[in-house]
Amino acid sequence: MLPLLAAYGALAPSPYNIQPWEFRVTAEALEICLDSGRGAPLGTAAHREPVIGCGAALFNARVALRHFGYHDAVQLFPDRSDERTIARIRAGGPLRESDYNRALFHAIPHRHTVRPPGVPFEPRDVPPALIDGLVTAARSCGAWLHVVRSAEDRRALVDLVFEAGEESGAAAGVLGSEDGMDAPADGWASQDADRVAHAIAEAEAHRAGRMLHDAPVVAVLGTESDDPAAWVVAGEALEHLLLRAAAEGVFAAYANQPLRVLGLRPWVRSVARHPGEAHVLFGLGFAPPPAGPPRRRASDVLA
Repeated sequence: MLPLLAAYGALAPSPYNIQPWEFRVTAEALEICLDSGRGAPLGTAAHREPVIGCGAALFNARVALRHFGYHDAVQLFPDRSDERTIARIRAGGPLRESDYNRALFHAIPHRHTVRPPGVPFEPRDVPPALIDGLVTAARSCGAWLHVVRSAEDRRALVDLVFEAGEESGAAAGVLGSEDGMDAPADGWASQDADRVAHAIAEAEAHRAGRMLHDAPVVAVLGTESDDPAAWVVAGEALEHLLLRAAAEGVFAAYANQPLRVLGLRPWVRSVARHPGEAHVLFGLGFAPPPAGPPRRRASDVLA
């Protein structure tokens, strides 16, 4: 059963589809670890987003375990000598699955990321009751979700996305694998690669800004603290609300560019008007399913 939990965990979202996880199966537990060969090095500022991705994978595994009839017992960062090990999950006692968990479980393979401009949001409103449910889902995991209500705040976030695209092309450097998004080919002169990376970042920011401008719902997800444990909480909360939304045909597109620029992150938090730190900026709406992004093979994510 534990390898099956890993298969569901590996369907979680991650920045640029880098899928930054590795799963270890022991006699009694499943361990979710950072794959050090994918994403940012440990201890760097960019390490935050891969950890959030691992938190989302953890939530999927927990939902799957409850679906198969067991309570979940989770330890975060269980081995102090190995900072790559994000979580250890074990099966607890028997559990009768709730209808709510069943809906989340069946949404796991259907959840997808809207990637504008190819698959735009449909021009219809997200039901207020669902929006309230997403706020509750985030809160149940220990995070907060701020739904942007004013046109002024939305414009401020769009401006921050555009500014982030102009300031940095570094985010594009994580791209470029057979199971991620495309990036400049190896072997180019470093000056040319930097120029293309910056152009990619600006183009991504332009698409993300237009998405925020047009999305039926714009939201910011955050936590009261800003440390690795909080990043895992953010990842679990993000996947919880994404599955809750996907169960009703609502999906997300991301605009995290200003959250990757240290000087712009406080401005996103100021728009959210919540204590702590903002981690994810995204739009939500109804959208048809796109062609799914490539996923790593099971043999590639199981250690």
